[in-house]
Amino acid sequence: ICDWVKAPDILGVVEVENLRVLGLLADRINATCASAPAYVPYLVQGNDVGGINVGFLVSARSLGSVNRVEVVEVVQLGKDTLFTNPDASTSLLNDRPPLLLRAVVNQDNGATFPVTVIVNHLRSLSGVNSESPGSNGWTTVGERVRAKRQQQAEELAGVVQARQVAD
Repeated sequence: ICDWVKAPDILGVVEVENLRVLGLLADRINATCASAPAYVPYLVQGNDVGGINVGFLVSARSLGSVNRVEVVEVVQLGKDTLFTNPDASTSLLNDRPPLLLRAVVNQDNGATFPVTVIVNHLRSLSGVNSESPGSNGWTTVGERVRAKRQQQAEELAGVVQARQVAD
């Protein structure tokens, strides 16, 4: 994080167990990296049965009376969105729902810049080409994996498009 990506002010992370673990990571970076911007962790627990989530490490570096990054909101997207199988049964679409961060980045010269960052970790490619028999009306496991990934991508693209149109 320090050497390769040069300790950015906002860092999206994936494959994180929970907020406590992300906090431990922030503490370690802050203690061992001289250029670390005093990271603060943000994570909202998702639906993954393996217990992995997405989150953010955000700079709390002070610029006098304000922080370099002022977090406006952190919102999880689509946690309860359903995925409908061909047999009409449903399951949750997002095991690791995308996380949206809205913030204001303050510059040394007093200028401000609003930013929106979305971190996502779509369904893995595991089984994407599987020809094993499917369930819940899917012909194969691979067919289900591809359909779920596509719906996740379409849902996220819809969120991004709606934000662009509104702005």
